This record gives sequence, structure tokens and C-alpha cells, in this order.
Amino acid sequence: MRTGALAGASGVLLGPALAVEALAANKATGFRLGQHTRKTRVVIDLAGEPTYRVFTLTEPARLLIDLADSDWLVPAGALPDSTGHIARVRYGLLDGGLTRVVLDLTRPARIETAFALSPRDGHAWRLVVDVVDTPARAFRETAGHAHAVVGGPIPETPATTTAAVAPAPSETPETPDPPASAVASPPVPPPEPPPQELPRPMPSILATGTELTAAGAGAAALSQVAFVPVPARKPPPPHKPLIALDPGHGGRDPGAISVHGVYEKDITLAMGRELRRVLVGTGRYRVFMTRESDVSVRLRERVRRAREAGADLFVSIHADAIGNPKVRGLSVYTLSEKASDAEAAALAERENKADIILGMDLQHESHDVTSILIDLAQRETMNRSVSFANALLKELPPDIRTLNHSRRFAGFAVLKAPDVPSALLEMGYLSNATDEKLLRQRAYRAKLAQAVVRSLDRFFTTVQGARLP
Repeated sequence: MRTGALAGASGVLLGPALAVEALAANKATGFRLGQHTRKTRVVIDLAGEPTYRVFTLTEPARLLIDLADSDWLVPAGALPDSTGHIARVRYGLLDGGLTRVVLDLTRPARIETAFALSPRDGHAWRLVVDVVDTPARAFRETAGHAHAVVGGPIPETPATTTAAVAPAPSETPETPDPPASAVASPPVPPPEPPPQELPRPMPSILATGTELTAAGAGAAALSQVAFVPVPARKPPPPHKPLIALDPGHGGRDPGAISVHGVYEKDITLAMGRELRRVLVGTGRYRVFMTRESDVSVRLRERVRRAREAGADLFVSIHADAIGNPKVRGLSVYTLSEKASDAEAAALAERENKADIILGMDLQHESHDVTSILIDLAQRETMNRSVSFANALLKELPPDIRTLNHSRRFAGFAVLKAPDVPSALLEMGYLSNATDEKLLRQRAYRAKLAQAVVRSLDRFFTTVQGARLP
């Protein structure tokens, strides 16, 4: 039997103290944060339709999400870092089988919207919560579960399934009111065989609960309340992520030309082949290449091929050139916020919406729903893209030179897949003699490939919470 309790600093406990079975009716399997221009979005993946309550608390400022009868199966390593309004994420179990997610806020915020998205073309249920800035006074006035946003089905309990409902008093004067005994005592049903298994009680997260103070008996009760670790679950089987490698340029497009006449298209293809060799050699990854020879492939076609192959990550490989021959060093690009917003708007306006997000057919959805789903997918993708780019820079050895501002953002077409995390690796500048010399050396490319492998390991195990072979 699973029992537990959790409370924040306010000491609010919810629902009756019920013991429930170890496996809850619902399961939270994923958690993501996304930062927009004016709001922060929280997304929780769930196996079934959630019954939820979302509210804020003060001192310190927190956003709380309660999920009824739900197990928390999100790997601890998959919880995101500080993002937007959210400084830290914690979770635990309350008495009665509630999972509570506590999000420490960086500043006062109000709940702009909270809603559940039903399953669509292979995607499970999702709970979406958006928070925006609010004045400190308004934050204090709207904090507490009295102002909570509540949603989802209210399941029946044994009490509600057996209780009789008294008839409403008639408004017709000819019809007499029922006698008091009839209202107080419902008809007794004929005896039935006892059930083999009693239905599990579902706690109500709509209850106000009891507030404990920091003084007297309340303090003693509160001191015994703490986060309860989620029971360990059998881990999923190892997964070999598919990495799409995109050697830039090719065919009639040579790309940048080095000081000694070396073409960027040849350097990127050589790097792509070396990286494929190292990745496959680990036994942990599968590899797809957008081009394997000196051919020209359009930018959007590169993205299309990677998506159709089912890529888990897209890495475009380039080597730049600039007018100043003294500039050298590696940098990593991800999609810029402005380019992302423009791309999302363009996707939402497309006439053919069947392939915007792989596995989802949006042709029959309204414009508002389409925009929300595209925005969700793209924000999640951008967050994961940034996580990989940061991991790559952390794994570079000291002798690989980087630019002073090596994390960069741009609107490159190859970064615009709404559902595949993508990054563009600028290995260096062919206009610089030192960078050109290094990039022509297989040993240097192998060293860089090893750093990419380490960053992929970090990304998929720590950020994605995956188990690699």
C-alpha cells in the first residue's frame, strides 16, 4: 500500500488521509518548461485525462499543480533547469494518492490559462499551464487554493455510487411534497453478492483542506510532513537514438572556400563521415546522413529527410568564412526566438496541415488549436535544442578553440523542424589559416567527434532521461 504526505511552506493539506494501491489510475511521464516572450509554459505528459488543480502560494512564491490519483514517472534527471518564471521544480506524494508538483517562482506570477489537451495521433494527454507577470499585490490577493484553476473528470466514489438523490420539491401546487421519511431513507435495493474487489476511493482535490499555522499544535503536525520519494519503477528498455547528420553544402554549392582553396562542402562531408563512424562504433546510436556524397540537397529537403527518417536529433555541420582572417573558433547555433515565432505562424497558415508535426494530422483542427499544438511542439523542440547546444560546448576539450560568444541564435532553414531538436555546428573559420589546417586533419576531426558523442550522451541521459544501450 502506498501512503504519503506533502506540504508546502503554507502547510496546506488536501483531501482525506486515504491509503491507495501502489499503482495509480494515471501516470505523469514527461515534464517540460518553455519560455515565451511574455509567459512561461509548463507541460506535463500524462497517460490519461488528468484531474488537476493549479494555484499559487506566497512566502515563498510558488506555483502548485496537484494531480489526482497519479504516479510520477518522470526521471529526476529529465527535470529542466530554471526557465522564465520557474526557478526550481520539486514533486512528491500527498495522502490520498495525489501527486503535487511545486514550482518555485522567480517573481510574482499569475495563472493565465490551464487546460488539458486530449490525445492526438500518437500523443498522449497533456496538461498545459501558462503563467505571466503580475504585480506583487495582485499575486498576494489571488494566492491560495480558493483561487485555484480546477479541471478534469470527477470520478465516482463508493459513496456517490450508492447514495440516493432526493427529488427536488415540485413547483406544481397539485403535487404534494414527499414525506420526510421518504427523503431521509432511500429505498433498500435487493441484496447482491459482495463484490470481489472494492473500488479504490479517489480523493477529491476540490476540497478546501485544512490550514496549519506555524504555532501550537499546527507546528508539530507540520514538522512531520515532508516530500515522499516516488517509488522506483522498472526502467524502459534501452533506446538507440537516431542522429541525423547534415554535412553542409555539396554539389554545385561549394560553401566557403579556404585560404588554400579547400571547399567547405568537402570538410563538412569528411566530418560527417568521421562523426558517423564514431557514433556507430559506440553501439549506442543510429545515424542518418542527409547526404553521403558530393551532391546538392536543398535546405528544406534536408529537414524533410531527417524528419521522415524519425530523427531524434538533427546536427548540421558547417565551417564558416569571414573577411577578417584573424577570427577563429567554433560556435553552435540554435533557432532564434524571432525566427521561431515567424515559422510557427507560417506553419499555422499552411493549407496542408497533415505533416506539420510528424504523427499528428491537424487538417481538421481549428486555427486556435493548430496554433497551440504547433507552439507546444516548437517550444519543446527549441528547449531541447538549446540543451544539446549547451551540452556540446561543455564537452569540448580545452584545446578546441571557441568564439567568445560561442552560443548563437539564427533563423537558419535547417533549424526550423518543429518536432526535431536541431543545432548547427560551425566548426571554425576556413578564412583563418589555423582553423583551416586543423579541420583538414583527421585527428582533429576525430577529437571533435568524440566531444559530440559525449554531449549526446549527456543530452539523452540527463536532459531526456533516456537509457542508452
